[in-house]
This record gives sequence, C-alpha cells and structure tokens, in this order.
Amino acid sequence: MKQRDVDVEGEGDSDSRYPCHKCGRVYRWKHTRDNHAKNECGQDPRFQCPLCPHRSKRAPNLRIHIYLKHNKRI
Repeated sequence: MKQRDVDVEGEGDSDSRYPCHKCGRVYRWKHTRDNHAKNECGQDPRFQCPLCPHRSKRAPNLRIHIYLKHNKRI
C-alpha cells in the first residue's frame, strides 16, 4: 500500500476520507479503500514464498522478499 493513499488523523480534507467498514483504517481515495476491503482486510496473506514460510498479502511484496532474502528473481 502506498503511504500517500492512506490518510493520517488530522491530515487532508475531512470531506475526502473513506474509512474501512471492517477495521476503521482511513483512506484518501474510495477505490483504495475498496481494494483494501476486497483483497486485504481480515484475510490471511495469500501469496506464499516457495523458498521459506514467508507469506504476503501482495504479490509485488513477495517478489521483493524473494529478491532480497533469497537473492533470486522471479
């Protein structure tokens, strides 16, 4: 998740804040909140590293993990 897509309390315009109905996390953009609710919130990580027990909720984060921890590219 990009840091700029998540609003921090006290920052940004109060009219353009979209809280997650499940966890309360607040997003600046409605589509970012909707993606969070659909793919991440309350769900176990679904991407498994084939080389170790590490799991990630996002495929790009898993690719970075494999590259940094196992010195391999996928």
